[in-house]
Amino acid sequence: MGYFENGIRQLTNSKHPITSPADMKGLKIRVMESPLYIDMFTQMGANPMPMSFAELYTALQQGTVDGQDNPYAITATNAFYEVQKYMTDLSHTFDITCFSINDEFYQSLPADLQKVVDEAAKAAVETNRQQSIDKEQEYIKTIQDGGCEITFLTDEQRNVFREATAGTYDFFTKNYNPTVTLETVLAKADEVNAAN
Repeated sequence: MGYFENGIRQLTNSKHPITSPADMKGLKIRVMESPLYIDMFTQMGANPMPMSFAELYTALQQGTVDGQDNPYAITATNAFYEVQKYMTDLSHTFDITCFSINDEFYQSLPADLQKVVDEAAKAAVETNRQQSIDKEQEYIKTIQDGGCEITFLTDEQRNVFREATAGTYDFFTKNYNPTVTLETVLAKADEVNAAN
């Protein structure tokens, strides 16, 4: 039906500001339990530690992990800034939530109700995306007011991270879908961006 936007993922930690992959060396970073994510953070130089989200605040508080990555919204609303001193505006992953409906149920609806569902889904996605944009600065302020120092990377600094993790595309192709290459993904992104 659509994709809700959580924002773009940023990195927090309790040790020091991060401006390059070299600063990641030795940091224990909580990651999603995903081989792809583990690979990406390994390539950044971190020690990725897969862990469920439910355990994260306590793990940060107790020092089980040094840091984590989440969008501003998640970091602010879960008060991770209370147990993290530094945040890096890395913008490494666009975080979405798929929202769907059982196809068998959807197809069983009369056409007029399908139209209502479609229109409601479209409106919900548009509202979510606008709220995400509108609230981002508020979340940044909440994080900073909570005592977390945010480092905003330059495009050049961000490109160093991009280059350090270039092998993640190969990992994806090898382990998930051999027909998808970085070139096909970038071409599709260009196509979508041109249409919008």
